[in-house]
Order: sequence, then C-alpha cells, then structure tokens
Amino acid sequence: MSSCTSSGDAACDKLDLSKVEVNVTIEDLTPALLALKTPTQAKDLLKKNPFFAQRFAQVSKMPEDTVASVLVKFAQVPHMDTLYSFVKEVFGDYSQLKQELTNAFKHVKYYYPSFKVPKIQVAMTGVGSFFGRDLYVSEDVIFLSLDYFIGNKAKFKNYRPRQPGYILKRYAPEYIVPSIMQFISVPYNKIDPKDRSLVAEMVTYGKTWQFVKTMMPCAPDSLVTGYTARQLANVTDSDNKKVIWGHFLEKQVLFVNTPYKKKAYTGERPYTAEIGVGKECPGRIGWWVGWQIVRKYMKKFPKKTFQEVMADTDNRQIFNNASYKGE
Repeated sequence: MSSCTSSGDAACDKLDLSKVEVNVTIEDLTPALLALKTPTQAKDLLKKNPFFAQRFAQVSKMPEDTVASVLVKFAQVPHMDTLYSFVKEVFGDYSQLKQELTNAFKHVKYYYPSFKVPKIQVAMTGVGSFFGRDLYVSEDVIFLSLDYFIGNKAKFKNYRPRQPGYILKRYAPEYIVPSIMQFISVPYNKIDPKDRSLVAEMVTYGKTWQFVKTMMPCAPDSLVTGYTARQLANVTDSDNKKVIWGHFLEKQVLFVNTPYKKKAYTGERPYTAEIGVGKECPGRIGWWVGWQIVRKYMKKFPKKTFQEVMADTDNRQIFNNASYKGE
C-alpha cells in the first residue's frame, strides 16, 4: 500500500501532536465472512457485529433470513478467495492504513478535543455485488469495503467497481483516508439550510476540502481533490483561473439555486464542458473554486481560527469578505 503523504512531512506538518492520543484498531471481518457455511452461522456473525449488521449489511431494510442467505452465498463464490488475496497483497496487515488513520485522527482531535475515534471494521463485499457499499462513516463506526480500493492490483475488470474512469481512479488505497476525512468533516461544516445558492454550496465544498487538507497537511492536492496532475496544472494556471472565474461572473450562475444548474459545477463529471479551458477543466470545478474562496478568506483574516471558519454558517458572507477574483 503506497503512502498518501508527500515527502518532507516535518515541513508540511507543523503541529506538535506528541500529547494527542488516539487509539486506532482495524478489525477484518473477511475471514469470518468467507468461513460461513450455513444461515445459522451468518446470523451468529450478524448478532456479534450489530453495527455491521444494521448499517452495512442492512438488516434493518431486509429480513434477517434474507441477509443471512446472501452472506452464505457470498462466502461460497469461488473467486472470493482470489479477491481476498489481492486485498492482502495490497494492504498486508493494515499497519500503513492504521498509521495514516492515526495521523489524520490525531489532527482531528487536536482541533476538536471531544472527537472520538470510531470503531473501524473492514471486509469484502464482492465489490458491492452482494451487500454493503464502498465506505460507510458515522460518529461511532467506519466500515470499509477493501475490495473496492485495491486499485490496479485488480487484474480483471470483474474485480473493479463499475464506475467511469474519472471516478474509478479514486478507488485506490491512497484515497481511503481523504475520503474518510470528507465524511468526518460533515458535523463540523456548518451551513445555513435556507441559502441554497450555488456559491453557498461552493463554499461548503471548499470547507470540506480545507478540512481534509488541514487533517492531512502533507497530502498532495491531487488526493484531496481527486484531480489528475494535468487537471491541477490547468486549474492553477494564472490565465485559466481568470477564465474559470470569469465564466461564473459572465454566466451569472453564482446565485442560482436550481439543482440541475448547480450540479453542472458541483456534480461528478469527467470535465466541465461549459468552461472554455478545454477538456482538462475537471468536473466538480465548483468545489475547487469554493476551496480557493475559503483559502483566500483564511489568508485575508488570519485571526479567524480554522474551527471558526468551519463553524461559520454564513457562506455567502465568507464569499463576500474573501473578495476572490480568480487570482
């Protein structure tokens, strides 16, 4: 498993976390799942793992007998042991994943001392073919389907999530912790539900990425955003930045609240065709511009703490005060 941090960690991470203590454990349920022979055994596993049963295997949405039958069928699929061998080849004993989670959680606890590390369980789901999904995060538990995230180690298409390429590239080990941090940010990222404007959403998403970067200061922007190196070079080009920002002003879309119009700038797309900087203007460009607005605001008001910015519900005021002009 490759590290999701860049070189020179001491230079990029200036916090003293020596007194911040977190305890991260990773429990792999896969061996128990693959050993299931009967529905009775499956029900016993569900009973011993109530979080897994209710929130991942979705017992609350289907009869327990049905879920137990699905789990047994999953365990009997011939290629699952091969898939698990790929998982172990990539993740080994999970020590690196544990270290990356520990480091990120230490940052969260530094900024939010009341934060409690969730219980972490991993398992295979047959890439969602049988049950579950790629990732589930709540305040008390994290479930991770590792077979989603084995990346290029998957030698056959059947072992990969059925997603377009621009999304599929994020199903790799290095994107796990940034993805978890996005979910962790939700309760801290305050909003005004009455403001449904595009620019308010852009600032919300910008705060999301700022949260990830703050908790993972050594992670390259490519892991925070999911953009390729070429896309990042394009959106950071000084001329292109003016073109991108000019588009939002010229088309007068910053204050629209129509869902489909907003989705053009914040939804998953291979590129944003509306903006004339070529096909390398990535999708979710609204997230990127929102992040630049938040960065400009924090630079302009250095006395505002990170926590205060995250807790500020007036995203439109953040936008106005940032005075961002595509610079």
